[in-house]
Amino acid sequence: MKYLILLLILPFPTTVSAQDTLSVELVDTPPQLKSEDFPKANEGADLNDLFLRGVYTSIKYPAYARAYGVPTVVSVTYLIDVDGKISIEKTSVFTPEEATKLPATKDEVITVTVGPVISCYSDRGPRGPVSPPSQAISEQRLAKAYTVLEEAASASIRSLPTFIPASHGGNPVVVRSTRFFSFRAL
Repeated sequence: MKYLILLLILPFPTTVSAQDTLSVELVDTPPQLKSEDFPKANEGADLNDLFLRGVYTSIKYPAYARAYGVPTVVSVTYLIDVDGKISIEKTSVFTPEEATKLPATKDEVITVTVGPVISCYSDRGPRGPVSPPSQAISEQRLAKAYTVLEEAASASIRSLPTFIPASHGGNPVVVRSTRFFSFRAL
């Protein structure tokens, strides 16, 4: 009798179907971007190079957030389905202090930096950089800045071309991945 109970407790082999969502690290073949979708990409560019090329060509540092120079990290968790299409699952905002505790690898972090606005001429001649507005950042303005940064990060992921889907056990599967956007103003 105790052997029968033991057999019931042992895990049965499982198969992965296309409806299952796997972490990108667990699949046999990760989703791939095609280098022909990126005209200036090198022939041997890897997935991360192509991913970054796609994101950096479309990312915009929103003017509203840039005006206040709020440093923020936005995490974007997205799914790549069995057809290679991307959908955003969730976004989260972290302060720079909170971001130091995130389990992100160097390849998962995308840095978006904007310099100060430079005005070369004024009515009194050339001048240097213009600082962000000095008014205090209210909670409402900060929340709006976070929202526009989340939208910008999500839009850059959604703008990527269709992927070659991931596969596991020879079958296409849905994969989940997360990227972290570090927004900084100089």
